[in-house]
Amino acid sequence: NISLVEALGNMELSSHSVSHSPNLEQFPIGTGKEIWDGTKYEEDNYFPFIGQCVNTTGAWDAAVPNATTCETPNNSLYFYTLGGSVLGEARVSKYILEAISIVNAKVQSFRTGHLLYPDTLPQVLVATGFKYSSSGASNDRNSHMPYQAFHNQAYNQAIDLLEFPLSASDEDGQINGDFYAPGAGGYVNGSYAWQHHVIPGVVQTLFSDKLGFQQTLAPLVANVSYFDTMSGRGDFHNARIAS
Repeated sequence: NISLVEALGNMELSSHSVSHSPNLEQFPIGTGKEIWDGTKYEEDNYFPFIGQCVNTTGAWDAAVPNATTCETPNNSLYFYTLGGSVLGEARVSKYILEAISIVNAKVQSFRTGHLLYPDTLPQVLVATGFKYSSSGASNDRNSHMPYQAFHNQAYNQAIDLLEFPLSASDEDGQINGDFYAPGAGGYVNGSYAWQHHVIPGVVQTLFSDKLGFQQTLAPLVANVSYFDTMSGRGDFHNARIAS
């Protein structure tokens, strides 16, 4: 519910790609003509197919048009994307978010799914109007500090994009992943995970446990911390670079 997010007033609307694909790094760069009109697949209408496949033989769990082999871990159910492009993921996700925003938000920040980082990503984000990215893990970037990105992830052409490496992942299970009914495990009203899955509506399912964690942590560290949106922090760092 976009109106619920934007009604909070201090939330930035940012892109997290279209397909959240685990094979993003194998995507072609695309044509730059990708659009989405909400109907069906046709030429230039960006409509990646996200399917499930079971093993490295390429066996899909449903008929897939024009399917190629599905490169998956052995004997693992895996999601795989066909028909995607790096330009499509950036361009179309930005368009859709800005189209549904009730406050005419300008989407400037991007994060890929699974923290995957194809070499073409920096210049694609610049070409599609993004200014900030938080797509790389700190250990892969060799830094936890923001830095100016380079064309094709080389070192000879800086571009107008700031990368904010992610220091820790919030996807390795729930922050409060204990599943206890009321009265068990020391949880009087049941653990967060139990409430989230068993009592829809009691816990706001839009945000899962991540917002709850932030709402608990923020007051405890507010006097020694600085909180901002990606764009706010990015504008601050750009001002420092310019000076």
